[in-house]
Amino acid sequence: ATANFVKNFLKIEVDAKCCIPTVGAMHGGFICQSIAGRIRPESDTILYLDPGFPVNKLQTKFLGLKESSIDLYDYRGEKLIAEIGRRFSKGNIGGLLWSSPNNPSWVCLKEEELKGMGQLLTQYDVIGIEDAAYLGMDYRQDYSEPGQPPFVPTIANFTENYFLIISSSKIFSYAGQRIAVTIISPALMRRRYPNLRQYYSTERV
Repeated sequence: ATANFVKNFLKIEVDAKCCIPTVGAMHGGFICQSIAGRIRPESDTILYLDPGFPVNKLQTKFLGLKESSIDLYDYRGEKLIAEIGRRFSKGNIGGLLWSSPNNPSWVCLKEEELKGMGQLLTQYDVIGIEDAAYLGMDYRQDYSEPGQPPFVPTIANFTENYFLIISSSKIFSYAGQRIAVTIISPALMRRRYPNLRQYYSTERV
């Protein structure tokens, strides 16, 4: 059902095995960070696009990972892409986490920004963690018709290095219910990172 949902509303193709139910978006974010921050020994930092959900940063600390951030009020468009590229070039970033629209500022990333971010995620082999908790809630566009454009913008259209977190409790107005799903890029599911075996029973994502 999730694979069919993202096909109709985000225009992305994934297998059912790529869709993992989680106990809310917080659970999904926790697991995604625990993987992204451990794919390589030197890539132990999660880069945030702020403002964001502060609990995610507490999760980073709990996991023993490091954090860094970029304030979206200061960086948009080409300036944002240039700054992300500068951070990625240091080699210490394992994951990039953001929400669009975000809470509380309701900043929405543009397609051009997502495209530039996707290119950088691929170039530097960093995992994008797109927290789409408020999926489709940019009401300047009508995303309500399944299978019809416009489709909800997503990083999944611009890179194979992504985790996509959808909070069902929010988009279906089940406030307070711990219901979400994480979609893993099909290509990322096939990747092997030897460093992951230090923490898990497999090298696969």
